[in-house]
Amino acid sequence: MAAQLLADRSPAAAMREWMRRYQDFVATKHGMAEALRAVIASGAISSGQTREHLNGAIATILAAGQADGSLRDDIQPADVSASMAGIMLTAADTGQATRMLQLLVDGLLARDPC
Repeated sequence: MAAQLLADRSPAAAMREWMRRYQDFVATKHGMAEALRAVIASGAISSGQTREHLNGAIATILAAGQADGSLRDDIQPADVSASMAGIMLTAADTGQATRMLQLLVDGLLARDPC
């Protein structure tokens, strides 16, 4: 999905849209948390596989933004996924999660050196 988003969006816009879609996914799965934990506990899906998949998508978008200079080059995919997890776990509601994800994307933007 990350590559598809990059096909018609800037890297920053692709990151925003990818995070929005991930937020929707998490909200949809929120009620299934216990079932998902059971699947992971059974070994059918490992949390490492999930993390690897997320970090791969994030890496694709970060690489595009780093290549064109629009995203910071000192950010690791795991930094972004850990930040997203914190947001998803602590946000009081969807509106707050959306605002916090926007702050996260804004923090990924490359800045002109002073």
